[in-house]
Amino acid sequence: MFDTATKCFKQMFPDSPIAQKYSCSRTKSRVMVEELARDTQTDISGKMKARPFSVATDGSNEGNEKFFPINVNVLSNDGLSVEKHLLSFPSLHADATGEKKIKLLDGELKKHDIGWEKCMAMGSDNASVMTGKHKGVIAYCHKKNKDIFMAGCPCHLLHLAAEKGAKELEVSIEDMLIDVYYYLDKSTKRKQALQAFQTLCGEEQRKILKHGSTRWLSMGKCLERLLQQWEPLTEFFKSELEPKSKGKTTSASSTSSANAFICVQESHCP
Repeated sequence: MFDTATKCFKQMFPDSPIAQKYSCSRTKSRVMVEELARDTQTDISGKMKARPFSVATDGSNEGNEKFFPINVNVLSNDGLSVEKHLLSFPSLHADATGEKKIKLLDGELKKHDIGWEKCMAMGSDNASVMTGKHKGVIAYCHKKNKDIFMAGCPCHLLHLAAEKGAKELEVSIEDMLIDVYYYLDKSTKRKQALQAFQTLCGEEQRKILKHGSTRWLSMGKCLERLLQQWEPLTEFFKSELEPKSKGKTTSASSTSSANAFICVQESHCP
């Protein structure tokens, strides 16, 4: 991005003398960002040394590395609010065990001369590598400060509870979201037909969202969109089950998807 910004600005703002003189590619931009980040980190670490704080992190894969952004909450000067900051963005090349994660966290705090004495809580997901009593990150945190509270992700807990409850339904919600999306995804004709039913039902023309099973937070948004478009989707799939013009047949997979959706509609909707 930085390598092309100079040329883009000159073309975007041909009448601007500032844009014509602008020159800041990768090297200069990196130095500026690193210097600004250093000042910000100094400010954040100063607050963490003086006031109570909490730490939260979660892993994110990128190629052969696993990044662990370290987010901190620090009590404000007046003690009436909480400030949220991103302290650093370290990574691990090895297996992300509880011991290696705590070494990463401890190393980042030591880099800024921050102790664990004022740390009040540790936030993470609810995986055993984080919450385990013996080899989880919180177990090693308690060796640093026995009063640190382990705050698991409440959204993740709610998702697990909802997921378990959904298994009692006659149909898999996750499978239905995926099937409906892919039934429409590669067919312009089907999308246009759905848009016609959206207009007919007085609904805004909105896309059906894609749910990824490894991105569990997407299920709520995908399900909400599906329910918003329930009436036009029902009419669309009913039309898919109608006999086609002479000489044309409906594929088995299309019939199966349409039948599945209509069965859900008739079983669970008034």
